[in-house]
Amino acid sequence: MIDGAFPSSVRSAIVKKTCEKFGRMETQGVAAVDIVEGMIGSDARVLGAASLPFLADFSQDRELLFRING
Repeated sequence: MIDGAFPSSVRSAIVKKTCEKFGRMETQGVAAVDIVEGMIGSDARVLGAASLPFLADFSQDRELLFRING
């Protein structure tokens, strides 16, 4: 999901370009993903940050967000 505090036209362009780039990647063995536009807008950053404690407490891989090399 791609969202943020920018105009919907910018968000749409980012989603489109991301889909194009992802479509050219070798994805054998990788689970399929949907790249979609969010609808939260300027509150996306706040809600994403608020979800971090839940991810840290309930994720099987607690270091998931903090890896430098995937």
